Parts: sequence; structure tokens; C-alpha cells
Amino acid sequence: MARADQVFHLREAEKELGFAQAVRSGSTLYVSGTCAVGLDNEVVAPGDMRGQLEHIYRIITMALEAHGASFENVVKEMIFVNDIDALRDALPIRKTFYAGAAPPAATWIEVSRFMRPDFVIEIEVTAELPGE
Repeated sequence: MARADQVFHLREAEKELGFAQAVRSGSTLYVSGTCAVGLDNEVVAPGDMRGQLEHIYRIITMALEAHGASFENVVKEMIFVNDIDALRDALPIRKTFYAGAAPPAATWIEVSRFMRPDFVIEIEVTAELPGE
């Protein structure tokens, strides 16, 4: 189990649901599967792959920056979508977040459903923290 000093929460709802936005273990940061939920716990861009993808990467940016990291430090990415073709169409947005960075190892999977029916994508990343 993670120690309290290793856990990063972005929203109170995470604590209520029993997970952390990110957990640091040594020099590795594990960012939980992230969906397009605003700080008000409402779905952002319901049903819109491009809008949700961009919002998710902004949330992941916050988790990385809170640990002194950026997308340049991401070594592994997993993307779960309900429409792989829609993800392909949205990939130019993804490229803007990884601009200047070496691409991470990545897995992209089409799934049948998410925790909320308006979600179309969930992204999880692992990063090696700088200076470690």
C-alpha cells in the first residue's frame, strides 16, 4: 500500500472512491487511468473523443507538473477507447502534448464501456521522474 506522502489527489472524489490520481514509488510516477472529469466532478465534452482526449492530457499535465515532470518523462502510456477510429482522428492533439519528447511505449485498446456512459476514452501513464 502506498504511503500518504506518495499519493497525489486532484479531486476529493478520488479519496471517496478510494484511489489516487498519482502515486510516486521511488523515481517512478504512476498516473491512474484518467477520464474527462472536471474539478466539479462533471463529465467534460460528453461523447467527444477530441474534447475528452485534450482534457485528459491537461489533467495528466497537472499530475506530472506537481511532481516536477512533463510528458518528456512519460515512458509508458495506455489508452482505452470505445472507438479506435475516433482515436486515430484525434491523434494530432496527442502529438501536441508529446511535442519534443521521445515517444513512450504505448498500448491502445478498444473497450466496450466505461464507468460513466459519456466517457469515450481513459488514459494511464507511467513516468520516470527527473533528477532521480
